[in-house]
Amino acid sequence: MKEIVYKTENDWTDDVTQKFWDYKVTENHPYFTEEVGLGIIKMLKQKIEIKGDILDYGCGNGTFIGYLANDFPNSSIFGLDFSKDSVTESNRKNKQTENVKTIIHFEDLDATYKANSFDIIFLIETIEHLRSDLLTKTLGIIYSLLKPNGYIIVTTPFNEDLKVNSVYCPFCDAAHHHMQHVQSFTIERLSAVLKENKLTPVEVNNIDFNYFQDKIAYYKINFKWWLKNKLGISKRLPFQRKHLFGIAQKK
Repeated sequence: MKEIVYKTENDWTDDVTQKFWDYKVTENHPYFTEEVGLGIIKMLKQKIEIKGDILDYGCGNGTFIGYLANDFPNSSIFGLDFSKDSVTESNRKNKQTENVKTIIHFEDLDATYKANSFDIIFLIETIEHLRSDLLTKTLGIIYSLLKPNGYIIVTTPFNEDLKVNSVYCPFCDAAHHHMQHVQSFTIERLSAVLKENKLTPVEVNNIDFNYFQDKIAYYKINFKWWLKNKLGISKRLPFQRKHLFGIAQKK
């Protein structure tokens, strides 16, 4: 049997990554925040006070920016993305929203946003897409952009097996993660990465955002699982927490 070649994080150059996400936004690919963005906000309201100048770092198609603007009308909402097409779509989607300010491409960062500008920076389903060199660079940028005592909010899949979620391309004869993930995190690793980049963890934990998004649907789904698997037979547990969230502060 032929051995499959798996693309590594170093194969995801800046140009290739931008092409991938330009395609996703052009094809109206469903974003994580469209599915559970409101749940993320509901959960965070129980943890910290969300106010002031807020940046969505890796804003995708701008859906989460709209949610933030609606939930926090007294805050100023900003956005940034690595995909130019995503920036275009984010601006289109939020152009009529008064408290949404600038949404920019990453290459315009230095000319637009100054150090100590933001009270809260969201890094939603973004950290897993970053090569190791970009991971350190990104957290350094976020540390600089945060005001003293400002918060970074991170979400990412929990302990993901990257190979299991890969797809094979017969045209290039190689496999890659279907959503361009190149990093996998546990509670311990995410906590360590935040600390290594001068950010003080407030809480890092497992979570299922579906619970906060729609509790009724959440319990219905898990009750059906229980009926099907007769609790205790399957190794998969109900109410499985498939994601991580991290709240850290610039001290």
